[in-house]
Amino acid sequence: MGSLSIRDDLILELNRIALTRGQRPEALAEEFLSAALSYKRMPSSLRAQAEAIAALTPKGVKQTDSTLLVREDRI
Repeated sequence: MGSLSIRDDLILELNRIALTRGQRPEALAEEFLSAALSYKRMPSSLRAQAEAIAALTPKGVKQTDSTLLVREDRI
């Protein structure tokens, strides 16, 4: 099939990741593209994912306000 033109810095990073995973860069690129193209970015699916993540937190556990954490990281 056709070919793609990809920035050199991305190719280098892909090669680095593939090496650490023991994969061929082509196989890793295919894996990444397949995952990116199959991911549905519809609001309903994002909402369902957020609700699934929220359900992982046990009831009654007090959560820290994320703005406090961000402010703390800025110091």
